[in-house]
Amino acid sequence: MIFSSLQRSLDELGISKNRLAVESKIRPNTIYDIVDNQITLIKMVTLETILDTLNSIAIEKGINKKLNILPNKLVVYKILILFGE
Repeated sequence: MIFSSLQRSLDELGISKNRLAVESKIRPNTIYDIVDNQITLIKMVTLETILDTLNSIAIEKGINKKLNILPNKLVVYKILILFGE
């Protein structure tokens, strides 16, 4: 199981799962599954696309934070998407 905090990031940006899916060109079901912690595998390219899209939206909204992956969590198969410093 892969755990994410994507919903928290969506809430902080004030956007919906659907908007993220449309702007990132990732299937809505994939976004929903990530938010609901229903995935067991995620391609790094998918994760990078999600992060790039969220960071672009943050810049567009004037939010001065960058989303990233906590690398030490990847080893134990937990991926956390959250606002870093």
